[in-house]
Amino acid sequence: MTRLLLPYALNRPEARHPCIIEDLLEVTDAHALTAMIEMLTDLHQHGQESRYAKKLEGLPLWELKTRSRGGPKGGARVYFTFTGHGEALVINAEVKTGDTPSVAKITEALAITLAYANGQARLQGGNR
Repeated sequence: MTRLLLPYALNRPEARHPCIIEDLLEVTDAHALTAMIEMLTDLHQHGQESRYAKKLEGLPLWELKTRSRGGPKGGARVYFTFTGHGEALVINAEVKTGDTPSVAKITEALAITLAYANGQARLQGGNR
């Protein structure tokens, strides 16, 4: 099983929840929320072999998306990276139409990935 690490937003030190939890709380489409939970469960159980995981070209990021399994374009997406310690840093999520990730979500995910690599990311349950 892959341990899922949940970082907080860098620009919101007062945040009560990690980024991914805040994003999931904002999802109003029940089907999209169910898909995100299913994809995260698959990531936890199968790690890099998750059937929803897709490496984003040219970036140190991955995404979970239903399209990876022949689902519709757009829809639910979860952005994350692997830490190299058998863990996945699950950063944020979105529900959108189209097949292109949100620039704001990718920018946030890259910043948090860099902060984690430098030991500066705050994680749910404390840092390792």
